[in-house]
Amino acid sequence: MGEIQSAAVLTVDTIFTWQPNGYSIDCQCRLRIYKLSFDTAIVIASQLPEDSSIALNGMMLQLIHLVCYRFGLAPNKTMWIEHDPGWHPNKQEKYYEVILVWNEASWHKSSKHKIEQLLGQPL
Repeated sequence: MGEIQSAAVLTVDTIFTWQPNGYSIDCQCRLRIYKLSFDTAIVIASQLPEDSSIALNGMMLQLIHLVCYRFGLAPNKTMWIEHDPGWHPNKQEKYYEVILVWNEASWHKSSKHKIEQLLGQPL
């Protein structure tokens, strides 16, 4: 008998606001948290058009720490996705998987299709 696979459950879809270290302004992103099981999740942080002056990739480590703290996520059991919707002309939508090793992050290009497959549903 084949394995039954269920879709991830969207538990958070909000505009997340925080003040990054070294900045005197608040930053915002669209934050979606999909639960895969009790203790595993996929988090997608999307750049907002009105907040495009500050790139998310420079803030991801701080954002990850805050999101883990506020939503009770384990960083090592969470897949982190940075999403650039391509709001500006001549810019395409992009997805990056953010890999954490110790307190460092690296970005690996992904695709909407791959993320939708992981979630078991369209974005």
